[in-house]
Amino acid sequence: MSFADKINPIALKELRQMVRSRFVASGLVGLLLIAMIAITVVLLNSHDELQDGIALIDQGLGTSIFTTIYVVMAILLLYAAPFFIAIRMGAERSNEHLDLQYTTSLTPRQLVDGKTAVAAIMVFFFLSAVLPFFALAYLLRGLDLLQAMTATIMLLMGAIFCIYEALFLAAVATTLVLRILLVVFMLAAQWSITGMVMGYGIAVINSVSTFSFSKPADITTGLVVVAVWITTCLFLRAVVIAAVTPSAANRAPSLRGGVMILWLIWAIIAHAQRNSSFTHHFTIFAWAFTMTVIFTIFALFSASSAPGYSRRVLSEVSPHSCLRRLLQFISFSGAENGMVWSLLMTLATLLVAFLSVNSLPSSTTLPLTSIQEALCDLTFFALTITAYVWTARLCWHLFNLHKRFSYKIVAIVAIIAITAGWALPWLVTIGSHTSEPAWVFGNIFAFTNETPDSFNITIAASWLLLTVILSHRNLSTAFARFKAPQQNVN
Repeated sequence: MSFADKINPIALKELRQMVRSRFVASGLVGLLLIAMIAITVVLLNSHDELQDGIALIDQGLGTSIFTTIYVVMAILLLYAAPFFIAIRMGAERSNEHLDLQYTTSLTPRQLVDGKTAVAAIMVFFFLSAVLPFFALAYLLRGLDLLQAMTATIMLLMGAIFCIYEALFLAAVATTLVLRILLVVFMLAAQWSITGMVMGYGIAVINSVSTFSFSKPADITTGLVVVAVWITTCLFLRAVVIAAVTPSAANRAPSLRGGVMILWLIWAIIAHAQRNSSFTHHFTIFAWAFTMTVIFTIFALFSASSAPGYSRRVLSEVSPHSCLRRLLQFISFSGAENGMVWSLLMTLATLLVAFLSVNSLPSSTTLPLTSIQEALCDLTFFALTITAYVWTARLCWHLFNLHKRFSYKIVAIVAIIAITAGWALPWLVTIGSHTSEPAWVFGNIFAFTNETPDSFNITIAASWLLLTVILSHRNLSTAFARFKAPQQNVN
């Protein structure tokens, strides 16, 4: 087997198309032209200082030139390139073109990794084109090499993250309405990401103090940032693989298993930070908040799925062990399966967070009672949103709404109900002299009022428990259908 046979086929195909693409060639020429014009403008603005020798002797022009090229590259790699990748991915999954997943024997992992590899190569290709300008900036003095490398690495990390984000949005956008909504969301998201990376990069370049990474705190901060970036990219990769997998396949176990592994790893890291004076208790709350948000999103997607199982999913169900079948019910694909898994993981996250906080001594920088109150607020917030999702799904069955409306809008109805539950209590009080909402039930931000946290949590937990009990019939039906198909007996 030759080396070419070992290359990802999707990467090879995309590379050939990229080399022949006029769009990529035009982008490269345009990048070099814009970079040349930008550097010329910077040099012309510094004409007087260059004649007197002030700019080169005192502070140099390296920082100005590097910052200019950095801004151009940030706009290209964090804004233009992800849109190009998303458009290509979305075109392959459109209704006008048959999805490649259904016409090839390649696995979804090969599809995603191949497209990601080509996108990363394109990013490095454009970055290598401006390396002479970076070298010129360093020769003109005033630029710290470590700061420039740090800013460039930040740009590359942001570009890889945006690639996965673009692939995710293109993979889930299978209808015209969803594409329009996701394009609007991507415009806002990419703009904020570009501004954030650009702002931090420029701040690093123009920082008075140089980076030495001689302090343990600097090394720890850098490692945490890299770990968060790796975790986010791995999570998006798993989600994209699940999104491009055919809906009839059992695509949930690998995704949920990966999320649970990341959940456990970051739980250990957050608990281990208890000895740090700066991050004391804060990492535990940050971990709990992030995980509850992720599991809530999973619950919304699961609630918007139609009930029932494909034969491919049922063929993997254990026909013998009831305990194994129960564990498979939680981890396998399915609407009720995903909702139960999200609920259990949310409760486990809150429980672990409370146990971790209560096992630690009080901090001098952040009192123990403060983090406990924050966790109580988070508990009420998570339970209330989960109750909304379960209630919306329950209404679809109780009132037979599935006969008139698709299950795909359950999440939209839940979001509208959450918004109404927060806004209506305040709208009723318009014109009155009170500063409190008319009622607190159903308000996800009721923890900001003067009502005790225990009362709010009790109301939210009771509502969620009642909804789960009323959904017992649907859960029982789903579990009864979740069994291995009977083999034909000759």
